[in-house]
Amino acid sequence: RLRKQDQTVSPADATGVQPDDITAHLYGGEFARGPFRLIGEFEHYDSTISPFEALRFSADLTHRFDRDGTGRLRARWTDIDRSGDQDRRTKFFTVEGRYRQRVGSHLTIEGALLYRTEDDSLSGDDEGIDADLALEWIIRETEVRLTYEFGRFEDDFAENKNQTLYVQLRRRF
Repeated sequence: RLRKQDQTVSPADATGVQPDDITAHLYGGEFARGPFRLIGEFEHYDSTISPFEALRFSADLTHRFDRDGTGRLRARWTDIDRSGDQDRRTKFFTVEGRYRQRVGSHLTIEGALLYRTEDDSLSGDDEGIDADLALEWIIRETEVRLTYEFGRFEDDFAENKNQTLYVQLRRRF
């Protein structure tokens, strides 16, 4: 993938606005065999405001179980090297497990657990978990989804916890 952007600001003496000229190249490949998939890519992002280079790898394994169940395990690793006014290197690693099971003809239950780490040369090490559980009812063209999310993230300065309950109603026409 290639992206090219040349920006101009009008009027040229506008205060606080810096044009962002970008040339970005993304090279990658994907290998899939049955339920297994590997992806690797390299990105060179040349920008007047925020230049970086990134290396990304991910692996997915999806499995269909008896009685309409599907499980997925995904791991991702990203290394971003930012240059410019202040050099910064950030590494991310995530592992996610997700399971979706149909329970009867109108009800589906889904759960996921995500573990993530971040190593940043400026802000230090961070890690956390996210979990969610959802129930989904489909009655004719109406979908009702109830989702509970929990997250905990720790960095060098604080421990953050959050809980959210979503009630979603969708009507398809």
